[in-house]
Amino acid sequence: MELLMIDHKYGWVIEKKIERIKIGIQFSKKQLIIESKKLNGDEHALAKIDTIDGLIAIIHYDEIDYFVHVKSKIVFCTPYLNGDTKGSINLNIDLKHSRFKSVKTKYSYYIIDSMSNLSFEIDKSIFEISHKTYVIQASRINEEPFVYLTIKYSNYISFLEYTVNTKKISMKTLNYSTLRNNDLKIGFKSANQLILKAGDIKETIKIKTLLEKKHLRLSDSFKEKLTFPVFFSVGKRLYVIIQNEVNNNIYVKFNTRTNLLFRYADYNFIEKPRSIVIHGKIEYKENPNVTHLMTNKGVILGKLNWKNETEFSVKVSKKNLSDLTDIHNTLQFTKGSELIHFMKRYNKNPTKGIVKKTFINKNKATIIRLNMVNNISVSNVPKLPIYTKSHMLKINLAYKLSNIIKPILKQENINLYFEKEASRALESSKYVFEEVMNRPNIQSSNKFILDKNSGQYNDMKNKWKNNIIKRFSFKHYIYIFLAKNFISSELSSHVISGRLFNDKLNHKIKNTPLYFLQHGIMFAKPVDNPMAAGFHKKNMVNNVVKNVISSDLEAKEFYKMGYDDSDLMKTGLPKLDGAILNNNADKITYMPTWRYWEEAEILNGNIKDTTYFQSFVEIIYEFEKAGLIDKLQITAHNKFAEYIEEHMSEYKHLLCHDPTDALLNSKIFITDYSSIIYDAIYRGTFPIFYWKDSDYLIKNYKAIPPVNERNAPGAIVKSAEGLVDTVNKAIENNYSIPKEYINKYRKINEFHDNKNTDRVIEVLVENNVL
Repeated sequence: MELLMIDHKYGWVIEKKIERIKIGIQFSKKQLIIESKKLNGDEHALAKIDTIDGLIAIIHYDEIDYFVHVKSKIVFCTPYLNGDTKGSINLNIDLKHSRFKSVKTKYSYYIIDSMSNLSFEIDKSIFEISHKTYVIQASRINEEPFVYLTIKYSNYISFLEYTVNTKKISMKTLNYSTLRNNDLKIGFKSANQLILKAGDIKETIKIKTLLEKKHLRLSDSFKEKLTFPVFFSVGKRLYVIIQNEVNNNIYVKFNTRTNLLFRYADYNFIEKPRSIVIHGKIEYKENPNVTHLMTNKGVILGKLNWKNETEFSVKVSKKNLSDLTDIHNTLQFTKGSELIHFMKRYNKNPTKGIVKKTFINKNKATIIRLNMVNNISVSNVPKLPIYTKSHMLKINLAYKLSNIIKPILKQENINLYFEKEASRALESSKYVFEEVMNRPNIQSSNKFILDKNSGQYNDMKNKWKNNIIKRFSFKHYIYIFLAKNFISSELSSHVISGRLFNDKLNHKIKNTPLYFLQHGIMFAKPVDNPMAAGFHKKNMVNNVVKNVISSDLEAKEFYKMGYDDSDLMKTGLPKLDGAILNNNADKITYMPTWRYWEEAEILNGNIKDTTYFQSFVEIIYEFEKAGLIDKLQITAHNKFAEYIEEHMSEYKHLLCHDPTDALLNSKIFITDYSSIIYDAIYRGTFPIFYWKDSDYLIKNYKAIPPVNERNAPGAIVKSAEGLVDTVNKAIENNYSIPKEYINKYRKINEFHDNKNTDRVIEVLVENNVL
């Protein structure tokens, strides 16, 4: 069961699972519960609620779309759009020319073009704010109208229109709202012709002209009918009708919400034992009279109390903030539950800091902060010592002491090495660090940051003594402020944590030069997916000086991201210098790439409802059925491993918590788009690319991975049954890797001489780092 759409005007998602979706209703204690077992191709009533008719949500299940909507104060979940049932959505289809006709289907209507013999069924896209072309290079005769039909429902309207410039016939869908301005009515002649009505006064304007000119004069007759300003929205755009203070003329205006609304906006956050009180000052150009604070996911956090025209306060429960299910939540102001604008800081004076307030609640740290576009966001991340008040004091003291120490150290290079979350010593950072420490002619100071709970901490501490610095120690904080360079297989924030919300530390960390060793060859997941945008050179907030690459083919991925050869060091991954396969290796490891879009479900304990979880369960059952369960090994997100241990204990022996251990003992390695498979091939492990979910993954990556059926250096499988067959064939062939796979691999990783670390150190010496 997949939630395709929800209108926050009506509600928000409380719970989203495969078998159940729970929706909260705005300004009501009622909840809607949609269960997959009840979605059998028919409709059912969910609840009675006191609100206007309209579409709440769209849910897809078993190849059918279901529409959750209010009809005469009853909420129905229905697949019907044709009006044939009590709970059907009733579409008002107005045919304006005989060229097109409508024919009812089981659930909806076919629209048939008699000239081209093309037809299409009205479906969920009728509620998507978009233009969808149905006839290309359309033929038409002169007396035909440009609008062939309209479809109306609630605040949605669609036009089947002919566009002269493109010669296309398209369905153009809009939604609109008067934002509780009861005196204003909105109508349309076409997707571009907007009708503004107040009483018996109406005027038609062209939206395209308004977007270009930013303002258009309206009839003076509106003065008697409206109280200004009057806000309304069409699609995602906000408009306002005003009376000009100088000449008293009436205008309709458009601009970005920031330019349309703000003269000034800033906020203070005061922490109370159980709440955060926000004091704000907003000077509007035109006051939209916002009433509530809401998250971008539709959760209303509090009602605004206005002291005067510009000053307000709102009290927000700490529990409500920490209970937000998404990791990052942008705050916004609403009129009722309808969005007016984001909670934006609009102030020419420099901000005193990005982080506005931090507090701990159970196992979460909640951070109220400015995001990159100056909107206020709430982030819920795992609890770490740095977010406690005692550690904040330590960080501030370390900052002050470092400023005293720096002049004493003068030009000494202090280099910090670390790996993922500073919690391990298994990757390229360790190899480079230890080789540097073994070279007596090195003049710089080199320190490795490592968590005391790491499995490698004691060995590293015994071997390298004071050159190993304990994570979250006072010494750790001082050395961050003193560091001249970072040398790491992760990006800079991992010197403490993957996500870091502390202004002093962030400022220093982002400005410290980073020699990025990479933790894998970047030739698996697509670099042009939206989640990778922060790694593109133009967006990079870390001071990355050099990136390790392993081939000219991999270099092309960096070129896509705006890097050039001066940003790269083609040395190969240092960690591969020590890569071996145990003589007694006999495991078949399954390790799919992490599906980052499911991270919030993990954080909130809903691991069972993720496709990531389902993929593991399917593999376990298939291997059990095939008699291969004793050879199977699974390496997964730690939360998934915890779930297996607690709820599927009969399979906990399959777990291998450390990917490095998995690489040591695996004769076959299976993944979808994880670069770890290239490490496995280097060791001589038989590689399998399991792409059963490739369409789903590509859809969520929103980009095409570079590894494909032409260049993948391994067997490609697209079904669980085919995976078992491929595994059995590999076993029969004594795990021999075909020459074809090796040749493809050599293009992805050109180095196999075990001298990658030496090449990296040569670059560091050339750059005066060591």
